[in-house]
Amino acid sequence: MKLLENIFLILTILIPLFLIGLMICKIKTVKKKKTYRNRLLTLVFLSVCINGIIFMSLRLYNEKIENKPPEHENKNENKTDEPDRNDDPNQIDDPSSDPSTSTTTTTTTTTKKPTTATTTTKSNNSTTVSGGVTSKGFKVEVIDGITYIDGYLVVNKTYSLPSTYVPTGTHKKVSSEICQECIVEEAYAAFTKMRNDASSAGLNIWIQSGYRSYSYQGGLYNSYVKRNGKEAADTFSARPGHSEHQSGYAFDLNTITDAFANTKEGKWVNENCYKYGFILRYPKGKDGETGYKYESWHLRYVGLDLANKLYNAGDWITMEAYFGITSEYSN
Repeated sequence: MKLLENIFLILTILIPLFLIGLMICKIKTVKKKKTYRNRLLTLVFLSVCINGIIFMSLRLYNEKIENKPPEHENKNENKTDEPDRNDDPNQIDDPSSDPSTSTTTTTTTTTKKPTTATTTTKSNNSTTVSGGVTSKGFKVEVIDGITYIDGYLVVNKTYSLPSTYVPTGTHKKVSSEICQECIVEEAYAAFTKMRNDASSAGLNIWIQSGYRSYSYQGGLYNSYVKRNGKEAADTFSARPGHSEHQSGYAFDLNTITDAFANTKEGKWVNENCYKYGFILRYPKGKDGETGYKYESWHLRYVGLDLANKLYNAGDWITMEAYFGITSEYSN
């Protein structure tokens, strides 16, 4: 649709210019023949109006598509849709997930200074809180309310992000509540390579839902609670501050429905995403570990090293099981 928008923008400009140029070239005829002149002027007017209206309609449509929360659409179309859990795709329900809770929960484990791209989230005057190790011996570090385990930013039902957290160093600067391309640059570059390789294999993958703010996730989560009840909503939607979408390291692909797993794209992603540093964040049959139902469309960037370990020859290991941490709300 973006291509059509550009085409009609060009037509809106070029056709009138062509007709005006024709009038100039045949200035004598135009002066002598009033009918001929009026026809050309009418064509100029109609061209500007028709092409201009089509252009503006396409532009408004594209803007609407870019800014519209894909989750709502998918949820309404298919009740089996399961919006992303840890990002606001599966939305939150309880904005009370105060970032301060992350400080409380992490006191049982240790913290570690970020050693990967997550360093972009650390501020100049950050304060380290809590300390210890997980049940698997990984260090935990909380910086400005953000939890890092073995250097990896972790977001789940146990560990949350502050309501004020906004990822930096993203491919597209965050300037709205939701943004498909507001993904940390390293992760976006990896996705671009993955998308290109998938395309070479005759497949089409795209980011349907990327960054989501704390407040947006809250509204989304509450809508699910109102429709399905809190207990059910908590199985597929993250509460505000507990969504990976807010981190800038996670996104949803293509159609956010259970059907994606059985598509050629879904199968290819499941078998190949680890080669680009991505993991299937909510694997099938691991609800008890992640706290969320199976989501074949939700990917999280962790880098090649950890992604290879978690892929585990196709038998995905969750971040919770690998690090030895929980994913449970405190209330």
